[in-house]
Amino acid sequence: LEKNNTLTHLHLGKNMVGSTGAKALAKALEKNKTLTSIHLEQNKIDIEGNNAIAKSLKSNHTLTHLDLSYNQIGPIGANALAQALKKNTALTHLLLWKNMIGPTGAKDLAEALEKNTTLTFLFMPSNNIGNAGAQYLAEALKNNRTLTHLNLWKNMIGAEGVQHLARALRYNQTLRNLDLSENQSGFKGALHLARTLKYNHTLTNLSLTDNQINLAGAQIIAKALQWNTTLLSLNLIENQINTTVLEEIAASLTANQLYSNQ
Repeated sequence: LEKNNTLTHLHLGKNMVGSTGAKALAKALEKNKTLTSIHLEQNKIDIEGNNAIAKSLKSNHTLTHLDLSYNQIGPIGANALAQALKKNTALTHLLLWKNMIGPTGAKDLAEALEKNTTLTFLFMPSNNIGNAGAQYLAEALKNNRTLTHLNLWKNMIGAEGVQHLARALRYNQTLRNLDLSENQSGFKGALHLARTLKYNHTLTNLSLTDNQINLAGAQIIAKALQWNTTLLSLNLIENQINTTVLEEIAASLTANQLYSNQ
């Protein structure tokens, strides 16, 4: 990779790359000028290996997609990536599924989002960021102008965390896709999101699968959608909602889809 000038995509998922392999790849990334995408998911990459890759991002100007999902970077690794994102001007997609980054790692990444102007996709499901992590990210969303996709699936986020995210969406004008599946929004979280949907004109896709929203929460969202003209997709699977309310929600979404195609 240090000498190659044609390869653009490299997939090395599930290959036991480890720390040694990650450091070797990082060294190559510092000099490589053509690679745009690298997938390193499920490779037992620890903090040392991750930090080497993060360091390379400070000087690399071509890599746009980086997948480090299902590794072992933790909050320290997240901090290293965050520092890199403050300087990197090429990366657009960062995937960090199940990396144990916690609320501390989320805080560091959130601070990076306030300065970074290129990242559009941030996927960090199953990282136990909790309400605190959600709050940090929410504060960043108020100022960020580039992120369009944020995936926070299964992150132990309750109504409090959802409230912070909902409030941020009143200010944010770029986020189009938000995935909060398998969290604990509940009725209160649904209420906060419903209030935001009346004012937000950017979000087009929202996933709330398995969030304990239930019928009352769905009814609140259904009423809010009567004022919203931009949401096109809403996933409410496994929330114990009856057919009548679902049909009402579907009607609003269909109307929005027709409106967007005009």
